[in-house]
Amino acid sequence: MKKILLSLCGMIILFAFSATTSFAQGVTTSGLTGVVKGDDGEGLPGATVQALHTPSGTTYGGVTNVNGRFRIPNVRIGGPYKLTVSFVGYNDYVQENINLALGQTLNLEITLEDESTVLQEVVVTSSRGQVIDGDRTGASTNLSNEKITSMPTISRNINDFTRLNPQSNGTSFGGTDNRYNNYTIDGNLYNNNFGLGSSQFAGGNPISVDAIEEVQVNIAPYDVTQSGFTGANVNAVTKSGTNNIEASAYTLFRNQNTQGTTLNGGQDVPFSESQTQIHGVTLGLPIIKDKLFFFGSFEFEDNAIPGDTRRAARPDQGLLPDFEQGIARMTADQAQFVREQMKELYGYETGAFENYPFEDVATRLNFRLDYNLDQNNKFMLRFNRFQQRRDVGINGNSIRGLPGNQRYRNTNRFGPEALTFRNGNYGSEDNVQSIV
Repeated sequence: MKKILLSLCGMIILFAFSATTSFAQGVTTSGLTGVVKGDDGEGLPGATVQALHTPSGTTYGGVTNVNGRFRIPNVRIGGPYKLTVSFVGYNDYVQENINLALGQTLNLEITLEDESTVLQEVVVTSSRGQVIDGDRTGASTNLSNEKITSMPTISRNINDFTRLNPQSNGTSFGGTDNRYNNYTIDGNLYNNNFGLGSSQFAGGNPISVDAIEEVQVNIAPYDVTQSGFTGANVNAVTKSGTNNIEASAYTLFRNQNTQGTTLNGGQDVPFSESQTQIHGVTLGLPIIKDKLFFFGSFEFEDNAIPGDTRRAARPDQGLLPDFEQGIARMTADQAQFVREQMKELYGYETGAFENYPFEDVATRLNFRLDYNLDQNNKFMLRFNRFQQRRDVGINGNSIRGLPGNQRYRNTNRFGPEALTFRNGNYGSEDNVQSIV
């Protein structure tokens, strides 16, 4: 019986590790590698290499091998880092202000000076060769937090930033359909499994832009650890707390008055009323200095966006100019008649047939704990919850274009045959929770 229980426990542990490997995709850290040499050019075995993440006091360390080479993987992204290399009989080597991009393995070549050597003059030179990463397996674009915060965005969508990738065209990368992309946040999958629309995510942004530390876009990497896509692997990492207490609160607002209303300098463009309100807070702090850190963010978004922009035909419209779009063959009187008859005969309220808004309400909650167990072991726990309720219009391609009513439209125009009543559309609810 004891053997059976041990075997069962082993199978459960193996399954847990297998599940983690299967679902966690994408790189979430950085790394350091290089060689330590003496002033004679020979590699120094046993030299101590220590990297200190100065904002949080997190340390990472390693020892050089027989050839003087070292490798420190799974390092927290960002910086600045302070690198210290020491070896008996040699002066310590110190390099500060090192910043690591997501997925980058910085390659360093370090030369230690003998303690007995007296230098009259020290010349410091720099080289861009350190940026070349031998572990990089394909074309990639890194978007640091500085780039994200400095770029303009209206929708506060991650796709507003991934367009910096040269191969991107909206949500398509390298000419591939957006459904073949793979989006991960802290290694967890966030893809549009529903498949409708051009949005990469099922309903919108599952996490606030203010909670993202860095984004990496990988195109066709020759890396077995990245799979499940033929377009791009868009990998995002959330922010972590530091030894500094940092907090923010923000409110964003826009409506139809913030958009243009004329075309070609004078022609009026029809528009519907709309409104967007976003309220959010972030907080990052140390719970135990240099050991335990917390970061959290909460965001609430309330949208009233234009629903069906088509309008009913009216006798006083006359012939429409070529730029006019969305006038249906059904007249306003006909639409109102149908509405009244549906209410009288069946007790069904169709709702308005033009100029009605759609509702889109979302909440985004993200918490993260980072704990430095020791120099070689770190622990991270992240919880994310995304809830959204939104109205969705029926597929516009379902209403075929038919010759326009010649009384109200130009004879060479083709337009929608009918209108959609407010309650003829449908709603979608998203409730996504993840723990990493």
